[in-house]
Amino acid sequence: MSIPQLPHHPTVAAAESSASRVSPPPTGVRVVTDAVRDASVWIPRVKRELSRVIVGHDHLIDRLLLALLADGHVLLEGAPGIGKRLVVRTLAAALGCEFRHLPCTSDLDRTDLVGTQAGRGPIFSDVLLAEDLEQAPPKVRATLVQAMLDREIRVDTTLLPLPDPFFLVATCSHDSSEGACRLTAAQRDRFLLKVVVPMPDADQERDMIDVASPGLRTPEIRPGADAALIRRARMVLAAIYMDGSVKDYVVRLVHATRRPTFHGLPPADHLRFEASPRATLGLVAAAKAHAFLDGRGYAEHEDVQAVALDVLRHRVEALPDFTELEGPTSEDFIQRILEAVPVD
Repeated sequence: MSIPQLPHHPTVAAAESSASRVSPPPTGVRVVTDAVRDASVWIPRVKRELSRVIVGHDHLIDRLLLALLADGHVLLEGAPGIGKRLVVRTLAAALGCEFRHLPCTSDLDRTDLVGTQAGRGPIFSDVLLAEDLEQAPPKVRATLVQAMLDREIRVDTTLLPLPDPFFLVATCSHDSSEGACRLTAAQRDRFLLKVVVPMPDADQERDMIDVASPGLRTPEIRPGADAALIRRARMVLAAIYMDGSVKDYVVRLVHATRRPTFHGLPPADHLRFEASPRATLGLVAAAKAHAFLDGRGYAEHEDVQAVALDVLRHRVEALPDFTELEGPTSEDFIQRILEAVPVD
């Protein structure tokens, strides 16, 4: 059965030609597509506000919105001074959400994160940026990771719920001698995405001079959304249709990270290539969010391919005796898997 005829919509129409493999219910996909359009009207407003302050970073902004919609969290990796904090802070303002910044240092205490009965800590903000997360003491990292899972935190003797939405964005450094962000595999696995933030190109850097030179007044950001709109969008996203063939494709991709030779790939002797079942669920959630941002009520194979690198890259790491300079990088292996694993 082919995709049913939908009301004209540019993004949906463009997707139909490549979606013949997907067989959603004839009426259900139309209803969900209409709901997606209604529930996403705030996204262009938010992006417009961001464009008043942010130069470039289109991929980063899209991935932050994608993870927020999918109710996930994001690891960021990139050089200092390229605007990671500015992007997250401005996004929070455009979303109408409370933003807090937590610089992670070796002397950080759990109380600095959660607060006390007399005053709540930064973990109770809607959008929390944990900078240099790998520098935080193990107890603080464990508290953050547990909060990501449970959506509640104990303050003194009282268990308190976290806000809805609660969106954690953490930055981590990349040590080329170790080949991976210095968080444990279990801690990294809690994050839906890991996004590598590149340096700006020459044109973008030139535009930054006009936007962010000393003495220039930063434009005031007008909220284009609120928590209720985000929660509604998440409800609609959960109803996005994914055909069984797409789900099978997701499973094949994840299993290929564990058994690359089964798919005709060389053994990853220098990599620990073990994506967990959480990666499977993450690919599904991220693909649906990608479809949502594209205005569609159904997710297809191309959505999975579009998000696979950001979902999988932090779940692959170099073994201690190797550096990625000695062989193909983890990203190279993910690209090879995408090329080797058949869609059908």
